[in-house]
Amino acid sequence: MRKEQIQILVDTARDTGWSDGLIQIEPDSIYQTTNNRDYLSETVLKNYDVLTICSNTSLKYTDAELQLIREFVESGGGLLLASSTSRFERDVREPISELGINHVASLFGARFLPGPKGHGEMDIDANPLSGYTKKNLRLTDYEIVNGLGIDDLGLTHCGILDIPADSSVFLEHSETGEPVGACLHFGSGRVLLINTQLFERENHPVSGRFIDWLGVNRVSLTTGPETIPDEVPIEEQVREDGKIKIFYTHFVANRVDTCMAFAKKLSTEMLSKFPEGEKIEWKIDLTPSCVHKYGFSWEDSVMTIGGCVSPPRLAYSLG
Repeated sequence: MRKEQIQILVDTARDTGWSDGLIQIEPDSIYQTTNNRDYLSETVLKNYDVLTICSNTSLKYTDAELQLIREFVESGGGLLLASSTSRFERDVREPISELGINHVASLFGARFLPGPKGHGEMDIDANPLSGYTKKNLRLTDYEIVNGLGIDDLGLTHCGILDIPADSSVFLEHSETGEPVGACLHFGSGRVLLINTQLFERENHPVSGRFIDWLGVNRVSLTTGPETIPDEVPIEEQVREDGKIKIFYTHFVANRVDTCMAFAKKLSTEMLSKFPEGEKIEWKIDLTPSCVHKYGFSWEDSVMTIGGCVSPPRLAYSLG
């Protein structure tokens, strides 16, 4: 007998970089997804069984959104929270108290924390990351990971969690027992937290395991897949200055001036390297993220720049 469909709201409003694997989760006959790019609303959230938030930025949810999330879980919804404190420390360079997703986790008595200083491993490539790697970690015998091996998760550099005492840990440090991935019940609903990013790309069967566990109550009020849109869009704005054009949304509006200032300083030298550089428009898609994407020929396409990184990293990413 085919499983009932699970309706999933994949929230990318505060970080567009780490949820593509959840947006594309298969099979479609079981998992119906919507990419939410704007503020959360009750009229939207009530149509879903599971809400996912994968974010490494300092962008915060409003008090109204936090109340909606709490009520959604309390009434039976499932919530997936994934973050990477290792990437936050490297890319954003703000105190861990400024990690936006921690304001959501705290609703349920949890926090994402970096690992102890001097422990774990350091990636000494051009973009250093610190944290625990898979050889430091082990899966427990909790039901959600039964039959999975540590290699199945696709772990990178992991931080740890501060969680309520009655939580169930499914991924922990092999020696210290520090939790890296955990599940908990809240009201009639469920919450799953993991301190690493697993879903930049499709990650079956891990994504299916997590979503199946979170969506067990099927709390959505929808009657069929035709009522679930592919996307909840957001209005895009444009800032132009000469040959530089920046596309952005209100979530990163406060970074546009800085981005434009850096781009103007760099543009003269960069465009001079091309035979007809004076004719080239430099188009920048400034996203709520810390992830950057470049085409093979940047002058012929839009450069995607994560606007939530620290100013030095923003300047570096443009140049």
